[in-house]
Amino acid sequence: MIKRIVMTLLFVVVLAGSAAASYAAFFYHEPLRARLLGKQMSEHLDLAYANGLGQAFKYVQGWSSGASAQATQVWDVLADWASGIHFEFTEPEPARFASAKPIIVPESTPPLVLTNLKAVKDQQWQRMIHPAAVEPSAGDASASRWKPDQDELSVEAVLVPRQITVISSSQDGRIAKIHVDQGDRFHKGDVLVEYDCSDLEAEAAIAGLQKNLTAKKSAGGEELFKLDIISDVDRIGVQIEDEQASARIKLYEARLEHCRIRAEFDGHVSNRLANAGEYTRTDRVLMEVASDEPLQAEFLLPSKWLRWVNTGAPLNITINETDATYQAKIARIYGKVDPVSQSVQMIAVLDGYKDALLPGMSGQAKLSISQIEKSGIKGYLQIAPDL
Repeated sequence: MIKRIVMTLLFVVVLAGSAAASYAAFFYHEPLRARLLGKQMSEHLDLAYANGLGQAFKYVQGWSSGASAQATQVWDVLADWASGIHFEFTEPEPARFASAKPIIVPESTPPLVLTNLKAVKDQQWQRMIHPAAVEPSAGDASASRWKPDQDELSVEAVLVPRQITVISSSQDGRIAKIHVDQGDRFHKGDVLVEYDCSDLEAEAAIAGLQKNLTAKKSAGGEELFKLDIISDVDRIGVQIEDEQASARIKLYEARLEHCRIRAEFDGHVSNRLANAGEYTRTDRVLMEVASDEPLQAEFLLPSKWLRWVNTGAPLNITINETDATYQAKIARIYGKVDPVSQSVQMIAVLDGYKDALLPGMSGQAKLSISQIEKSGIKGYLQIAPDL
């Protein structure tokens, strides 16, 4: 019985040695095999052959577990020899195996020995299991494309309101009243300026009297039509006169509304340029108003800082008048670079603050590249545009 086991093991050793020698010889001539099978097919053949060889040895090991000590010693020698060819291998998932990139071996690369073969297989396995750890991402390549000369930058900044409106005259005529003065605050819908429209008011009053008359005639026409005193044509004529009077009233109401200029938002008067009693022409500037929303900071930044700065980037703004530092974020980047100064204009919105800040206050805007990268913001030039 022992003799049969030993003969069987020797047959397996000879068979496995022949297969390994053929495999090594075929792998040794890598350029020839790559030209015949292609790089990707060559790698797939390696994995399939190595996996099959490993499964064969596992089967023989299980079969010979009950053999004698001599057979076990023969198996240990065979296992040590096989470990130089094949390392620990588990069957990869089909999806990862299909998506794995083949290892390209240049024609000038010297033939691989068994030690180098194991290193190549380790690299291939890492690519299948952890592709992101082996291959750098496009974002990391873009981030390392530019190395800043300095991490922090400080530039001059000026506070500006979010909305600025120039109120111009809507018609020729005399200004009857201006309800706000320099620095006064107002609410949306408040009347700011009134023109002298006494002639339109008189015409609107006449239109109102005509409307009352036509309304009574229309009501009387309905009664006369029911008594069959007037025809249907006469009744319709009276109704049309009443509708015309109503339309005329709406026309005068619209003209009278043009005699008043109302506020479009909550704000304050920043500059008043007209007075009551003055005669004005159309498009003459009467006043400038600004909204009461949280202020913004406007500043110029060197255009090369677009490599690291983008909308949403955090920054600190120190105002000279209050000697306090406020948190802010970049809200808008102007779509043009000044070719002379090589700078780009930006707008930053201040976070909630309690100080009574006013437009025109100035200070220093400080930006830090490390702080921007920590917040997860990528530079404007690092993001590919949508074409």
